[in-house]
Amino acid sequence: MIVERPCKIVCEGPACFFADSTLIANLGMESDQFIKARAEMRKGGSIRKIAERFNGEALNLAKLIVAANKGTDPKQYATWLAGDPVFGWQFAGFDSDGVPTLAEKDITLDKDGEIIPAEIQYIRAMPRSIMQFLMGISGDIQAALQRDSSIGRVGLGRSPVTVAESLVQIEIDAFKGNKSPPVAPPITSVLLTSDGAKRISIGNCKQ
Repeated sequence: MIVERPCKIVCEGPACFFADSTLIANLGMESDQFIKARAEMRKGGSIRKIAERFNGEALNLAKLIVAANKGTDPKQYATWLAGDPVFGWQFAGFDSDGVPTLAEKDITLDKDGEIIPAEIQYIRAMPRSIMQFLMGISGDIQAALQRDSSIGRVGLGRSPVTVAESLVQIEIDAFKGNKSPPVAPPITSVLLTSDGAKRISIGNCKQ
């Protein structure tokens, strides 16, 4: 069963999950990383516990997509052998001590097509500070910030949401004209607090 998933983020309680690819979801409902991530968030616990539980599922899902694409999409498979991640995933939420925390991991292959062992990376917020975690596959966001770092600053009427959406728009603009862009409007913005996730702009994420 083919799954159309225009949204790359799901939230449950005081946690959200993001994946930079919907390829695995396209293999069918049983291999949908978003459904599995939501199930782990519903079990509760700190963001570390959620990420650790999901990690095993993610590795199994990566094996499914590699096996499916190895014969059907050799060009894509070749990019993975060259170092591109099969897919990356992130959980944003709160650690056991209440500190806002981002858990993230890229799943990559070695030259023989085997998954390279890697640890989950954790980024913890500093008290009374604003931290940014930049993503994107085009490199345009990083290039724009190098040209003018002020576009990434919060303040003077620019909220964290406004800044984040403007940076995402840079990535969208980088793929204008692409028939199947990896990122496209509308933008979904989520404000995550200890009380739960509040959607600032819905975009294509209806749930």
